[in-house]
Amino acid sequence: MSDGLDELEIVQSLGKDVIERLVNKTIRDLEEITTSLSGDSGLTNAWDEICVQCQGEESYYWEIYQMEIDRLASINVSKLKRYEIEAAWFLTEMADEWIDDRDSWRYEQWRSHFRNESECDDATAFYFDPDSGNSGSSPQDYETYPICEDEVTKLVKVGVYSEAANWSNERIRRYCDDLDAARWVDEQNPYKKMLE
Repeated sequence: MSDGLDELEIVQSLGKDVIERLVNKTIRDLEEITTSLSGDSGLTNAWDEICVQCQGEESYYWEIYQMEIDRLASINVSKLKRYEIEAAWFLTEMADEWIDDRDSWRYEQWRSHFRNESECDDATAFYFDPDSGNSGSSPQDYETYPICEDEVTKLVKVGVYSEAANWSNERIRRYCDDLDAARWVDEQNPYKKMLE
């Protein structure tokens, strides 16, 4: 008996590699956008601007940045090979639900196969194949899985936002330090409290 990974773990491992690759590709794409919406901030690309907004506060243009992340993530997912999309899809909540439903269906097929439940214990269910012809055919819902590229794109976007919340470089640190200093000065302003 092997202590290795099962098929699903292998597929999900590939899926994680695919998502990581797409997150990094989307970040590189954002770094190539040098048109600034933040004016003379010292930030040199869209990725820097997204990082400071994820680490500080969102600007007036935040929705534009979100739309660009959506667009780039979607484009990058659409360029994947079919097996890569499928492997990444197996990391989604939709895939978890599909697997649970399929396994429940298989268990019910196993139970109905044995007239007397005492003939088998529950451990046998893991080795029973309802598609073997012994229990009838499986419903179409479980013959193939419902791949949804939008769900894979969501995983990429979550990865991009997660990286942005933790990313740092000299420009981002300087901008965030200046922002913190400006907030502190603003909080110390006695006239601000009088106007509230």
